[in-house]
Amino acid sequence: MIKKIITIKNLGKLKNFSPPGDCEFNKSNLIFGENASGKTTIASIFRSIQDNNSKILIGRKSLGSSIPIEIEIRCESGNKKFINNKWDSVIPEIEIYDSKFISDNVFSGIYVDLINRRNLQIYAIGEESVILSKEIFNLDHQSREIQREKGELESQIKKKF
Repeated sequence: MIKKIITIKNLGKLKNFSPPGDCEFNKSNLIFGENASGKTTIASIFRSIQDNNSKILIGRKSLGSSIPIEIEIRCESGNKKFINNKWDSVIPEIEIYDSKFISDNVFSGIYVDLINRRNLQIYAIGEESVILSKEIFNLDHQSREIQREKGELESQIKKKF
């Protein structure tokens, strides 16, 4: 488990960051702050050490800095360091619930496209609803058949002219 961020150097806005005072993490932690205050940068650090993916951090290097990224984190199992664009060890058991997690794991279905429509299930409850649903289904089938026939006729006409 992560106990404390010791230092972050040359990562985004955090050019030389050390948390003030006694800032230790607990088993679950909520990080909040104003926009552009470093929340996503911190989440990226945790995701990088979880996945051992240094590219996440390299892409966030502080602009205009020629000094490499350095990060040190205190954990129960000892300190973890990001030096020379790699972690000296990883922490695969942590979970990060951020916008990336939501993007990767939650689908809201705000829009309905053709594929969604094809996969929709139709439920009807009650005798009258079942009769009407069957009628809609039959009319839809007839409409598709007429559209198919129309396409064939148009194709035949185009061949003659």
